[in-house]
Parts: sequence; C-alpha cells; structure tokens
Amino acid sequence: MKQLKKLLAVALALTLSQSPLLAQGPDVILGELVGPRVYARHNGIAAITFGTTSCNAGSAVLNWKQLPDNRHPVIALNMYRLLDGRMIQIGQSWVKHGFLALQQNVCNFGCQANPPDGLGVGCSDPYSPSNNQGPRLGSRRLINPTTGNYDGLRALQDLDAFQPANPDEARIAHGLQVKESDLVVAGARYFIEGQYIAPDDAGAGNGLNNVSHLEVRVTQDGAGNFVIENATVGTRPTTREVPAIRAWPYADFSLHDEPDDGRLIVAHRVVRISRTAFRYEYAVYNMNSERGVRSFAVPVGNAQVTNVGFSAVASHGEAFSNDPWQATTQDGRVNWSTQPFETNENANAIRWGTTYNFWFEAQVGPTIADASLGRFKPGAGAGTVSVKVQAPKN
Repeated sequence: MKQLKKLLAVALALTLSQSPLLAQGPDVILGELVGPRVYARHNGIAAITFGTTSCNAGSAVLNWKQLPDNRHPVIALNMYRLLDGRMIQIGQSWVKHGFLALQQNVCNFGCQANPPDGLGVGCSDPYSPSNNQGPRLGSRRLINPTTGNYDGLRALQDLDAFQPANPDEARIAHGLQVKESDLVVAGARYFIEGQYIAPDDAGAGNGLNNVSHLEVRVTQDGAGNFVIENATVGTRPTTREVPAIRAWPYADFSLHDEPDDGRLIVAHRVVRISRTAFRYEYAVYNMNSERGVRSFAVPVGNAQVTNVGFSAVASHGEAFSNDPWQATTQDGRVNWSTQPFETNENANAIRWGTTYNFWFEAQVGPTIADASLGRFKPGAGAGTVSVKVQAPKN
C-alpha cells in the first residue's frame, strides 16, 4: 500500500508539472529571451535586439489581432548594467506591435492551438530578434500600461512617423539604444529584459507577471564588434515573470500596487564605504503605472549627506525631456524631482518600463523609514505614496 501511494504521488507530481495551474482568463508571460545582438551602430550608440517568446499561461485565448485593431500585445525591450553595487537601466526601445501568433509549446504548458489571431491556451509564440528591432517600432507614449489600451489607428500611423532623414540615424531609430561607452565596462554585469502589455491580459487582472530578464555577457571581438551571449548555462536561462531590477544582489524591494494604476518597485541597498561612511542606493522602477512618478524623497533627519546623485535612462525619438531631476536637501529629507505634469506634459517622469536611480552618502548607518513617491499624471488616488526603504538612522 505504501508503495502504491508513493507511485500515485509521483504520478500526480508529474501531471502537475506538465499541466500547471492556469490563471483565470488570458495571461501572457515572457517565456524566453533569445539571440541578443547589436544590429546597428551610429555616433557612439549601439542598437540592440533580441528575440522574445510569449506564452499564454491563462485559461482563455489571448487576442492577437493586427493593427489598426488594438487587441494584441506590444513588446518593449530594456537593458541594465550592474557595476560597483549599482543597478541602472542603460537602454530602452520603442514597442513591437504583435501581428499574428504561432501556436507552439516552448513553455511546456500543453498548447491548445488556435487560429493565428489569438494565442491558444498554453501556447507560445516567438518573435525573432529581427522582428523586435527598429525602425518600425511604435511609441510607448500611446500605450496605457495599466489597461493595455491605445488608439490602434494612431498606432498604425505612428509606425511611419518620426523617422530620421539621416539613413545612419534611421538604422538605430526606435530600437533598444545603448551608449557604446556603457558596454564592455570592466567588472560590469549586464541584463536584458522584455515586457509584454496586452489589454485582455490586463483586463483579466494578469498584468503583473509580464516581465522577464536574462543575464548576458558583453564582449568585443578583434574587429571591435560587440558580441552579446547568454551569461548563464542551463536549459532555461531566462528568469521568467521577474523584472531585471530584482536581479540586483543584496538589495531589498518595496512594492506599491494601485488597483487601477499598476505596480511601482523601489529597490534599496546600503553599501558601507568606510568604517563610518555609507552609500545609500535607490532605484525606482515603474513596471506598468500610467500615472508615473515625478518625485522621490528619502528622510535623512539630521544626517549630513554628500555626493547626492541621479541617473536616468535616455528617452529617444520622443518629445520627452531628458533633463536630470533636481535634488534638494531640506527639512530633514533629500528630494529629487522633475517638472509637474501641469507645467510640462513631456517632463522627464519615470514612465512605464523604466527605472531611475538615486543615491547619497552619509556618516550614519541605516534604519527602516518611509520614502515618498510623487505621482506625475493626475488621476484617482493619492498624489503621493509611501514605501519602506533603508535610510540614515536618527
């Protein structure tokens, strides 16, 4: 009897591993990131692409209509660098609009095939690196990342807009752009990240697991060409359903979710730089908040702070400003901010799929305190929210 129970338990475990519990409704996840490469270079900028394979982990077909129909996923690419204890975003792309779905089984969920205008339950669909590169990518600004909705006709027109007249500049336009000086830095580790946004996925409440990342190794060959390879070895090197910021070693993470406005993540880490000095590191990641973030403040009490810093990934091809945030230290807080929406709708806010970094040094060790995030766009809910972070002890 014990042997029979053991055999039944093994059979049940195998069944569950082959037939995972499905989310209710459509649920797109990013199953694999493959084939990263530099496809163009211009004026010190490298344009990078990689393939993305989506999987439907839900219980219903995921819409995959073609533009101007807006019922399909869009795909955004990002890149991060970890260096000297700081994890920063060094590049981002515009979005690829899905156009048809193959019915494969890369995630081993057990594909229930569907016509190509929808991704079947358990099925996967690959987009090759060449599909995910510029210039025919669409603007992120049109996409509401919380709901997945956008004007499909405008998005179709947008694919042919904003094309640079300079042919060399056009080759890198709208792609995942990274400064060449940010690549092949001694001691650095690199991560690529992909994100899917889809309206029916969001409508089913499944929009918080659409980001995956992969650690890569970046080198240059004898001719100076960049070579990007998987840094991990294994059957499934992609870390599914986890954004790249979560790969920051020794960092802690605070989440803020709004029912109608997606997720923000604040990563924080304290690095001891001498017997009595500490560097406080923060990264604010907007996964899929439409309202975005325009300010970040950390309480420091009476601590004397120095070397206050800020880093932001550059927006390209858009009207958005890339002006650095201004930092002030007063009333016991370090505050960084950009212009409010009411003053400048194109101010340098933290928009979806984007991470900005903040740091300072202090002669005081850490404790847990409340940092605040100021929202950029107006909308329902508070204009300022609090998250727990490490801050100087008072």
